[in-house]
Amino acid sequence: MSGFQLPEPATYLLYCEGSAERVAMEILLDAGLLRFGSDDVVCDRMTGRPTIQRGKPDNLASQYLQMSYENPIVILYILDSLKEQLKLPRYASDTDVYYFHTRPEIEILTIIREGRYADFMNHAGRDAARYCQKELGLSDIKKEKFLRGYWDGESLRDAILEYRRVHKKASKGELSLADLLRSE
Repeated sequence: MSGFQLPEPATYLLYCEGSAERVAMEILLDAGLLRFGSDDVVCDRMTGRPTIQRGKPDNLASQYLQMSYENPIVILYILDSLKEQLKLPRYASDTDVYYFHTRPEIEILTIIREGRYADFMNHAGRDAARYCQKELGLSDIKKEKFLRGYWDGESLRDAILEYRRVHKKASKGELSLADLLRSE
């Protein structure tokens, strides 16, 4: 896939910007398409899900980073913004954090799956969620129930790989979801 190497051994905390990112990561994990398995991730203490919804960094640190794990904990932050940085408290500042970008928004994967990437790129404003709603008629694009019915592991993997092919990275070191996929 790429030259990026995940630290190993590690316990991965999948920190996701929103519900679409959570669903995507959970679908890929369930399908066995990530470089690590369910046994390697920290589960949400409230829901038991293998992803953590973005919240206050202090809460993240106190709930998950003060616990003892068999392997070092590594945060895999799934988000669309290139500028956002996770500001952890001093006691957790040595925790490794890797950022995986889904620019402009994770809904771009739906646009790619629908074969409408070129049309989207010609639209002024380029708001992927709005494009999905108005141009594709997918009004529930941000709802977990819709996303779980729309995606399966293979179609999501294929959209992620196509995204990597057509998308220009902002910087040489930028990581995307494709960097988390296991090699065939």
